[in-house]
Amino acid sequence: MSRAPRINETDAETAKLFGALVNGFPETVLLTDENDCIIYANDAWFELRETTIECHGEPVTNYLHADELAHHRQRLDQMMTLRPAAPSFEDLVPIKGGESWHSLLVTGWFMGGETPLFFSTVGRDRTEKRRDELRLLASHRNLSEANAELTEMTSVASHDLQEPLRKVRTFASRLQAELPTDNHRAIHYLDRLIANADRMQLLVEDLAAVSAVRASDVPHAPINLNQVVQHVFSTWIEPKVPDARLAVEELPTLVGDRGQILAMVRDLFENSVAFRDPDRRLQLSISAAPGQVFPTRSSHPVNDNIGSFTPTNFDLGGVTITFSDNGRGFDPRHAERIFTMFEKLGDSHQAGTGSGLSIVRRIVRRHDGEIRATGSPGNGASFSLWFPGHVVVINDSAQTNSEAA
Repeated sequence: MSRAPRINETDAETAKLFGALVNGFPETVLLTDENDCIIYANDAWFELRETTIECHGEPVTNYLHADELAHHRQRLDQMMTLRPAAPSFEDLVPIKGGESWHSLLVTGWFMGGETPLFFSTVGRDRTEKRRDELRLLASHRNLSEANAELTEMTSVASHDLQEPLRKVRTFASRLQAELPTDNHRAIHYLDRLIANADRMQLLVEDLAAVSAVRASDVPHAPINLNQVVQHVFSTWIEPKVPDARLAVEELPTLVGDRGQILAMVRDLFENSVAFRDPDRRLQLSISAAPGQVFPTRSSHPVNDNIGSFTPTNFDLGGVTITFSDNGRGFDPRHAERIFTMFEKLGDSHQAGTGSGLSIVRRIVRRHDGEIRATGSPGNGASFSLWFPGHVVVINDSAQTNSEAA
């Protein structure tokens, strides 16, 4: 039902044109005076209120729900107080008790910046968008709760399994020590029992490590990657493989969790040790290059707990750090499979639990990064770790390439 606007009754033609224009809008349009009385409302506004009663000059309070009315009065009071510095406000407001949601743009029109002429409220239906947001929030909340429960369950399970495993290993070792040395069959069975208990211990420790990565917030601490690499190599790798060689280029400083980054480097090195070629000396190399060498996952959520850092030399494309070795390599078809938890390619009796690379990927992604693997049988393997610009800080002093014996 079309109504004649009341903006200027002395100019009927202008009012008629205004009404014809505004009544064609899908948005609701409401004009009120400084006393909260209705000057004009278009058809969309009346349809939303499910009324056809002429309301010119009536208080708008007769037609607005409590939430909408509170918003209307709050914004008008602010405009009167701040005039003319705050001419308009836009908010998402529940209509009719939340049956629908509208984006309301309230604007004050003043003569000479002081005297109010009228206030306009233009509304756009945002109900579906709001419902989508609420559904997304509910899904996010449910997922967060499920993840928290899973993390707690994994943590409790890994903790509670430690003591039974320790007792199994202890009593098996005692029993083995008391057996006659010529009881080879019993000794063999106990050896297998102890070996499997040791393996179970490693699996439990890896479960605890995964739980720790999932549960912890990523701090803002700067981490000198050059120092971490040298520390891990000298502490974990050289004692196992004394003739291993490491070539390291100048690496950037990362911002995040030092313990997790250290574990990431250690697991990458230990993977190279586990799959080294017995016929040649193990050689490891690490390099860094600006930008990313592969697309990141579009479905990977960004972690908002890391903060914002502006790199000095690299742009916001971040940095790609590449770990390479001259080991046995792997079939390129398994480039994704090797990141599966407890997955071991080839010999199932290979040392380790097969969870190291899975933990590495989790750590990289906890720092908003991504990892890819390349390799071929007999030609070694390379792991490219991309970190975005906000977790990368370039070291001030350039260092020459170093060789660690």
